[in-house]
Amino acid sequence: SDNFFILLSFLSIPLFAQNIAGIVLDEDGDPLPYASVYVRNNPIGGTMTDLNGRYILDVDFTTDPSDEVVFSFIGYRTEEFPLATIISDSNFVVTLPSTTVL
Repeated sequence: SDNFFILLSFLSIPLFAQNIAGIVLDEDGDPLPYASVYVRNNPIGGTMTDLNGRYILDVDFTTDPSDEVVFSFIGYRTEEFPLATIISDSNFVVTLPSTTVL
């Protein structure tokens, strides 16, 4: 009985969360480290890109696929994409345009 519960617990993990992953770049194709990535209205929270601009974000299984994933970085325009669009791509690349005027 206890073994069945443990097995059931491990089998249910993928049902409650999934990962989305990719990279955030600037207009020149350079990675943006420490950019914010989060699902609007998601209780799990968000993440930041690593030094290479890569992110992995846990998304609650109950999150509506039409919810927006937000990518932001100071000095760049915030971009938003539907979760369903990102889930269908195993390496979603986002380019953030600069808001700085030279």
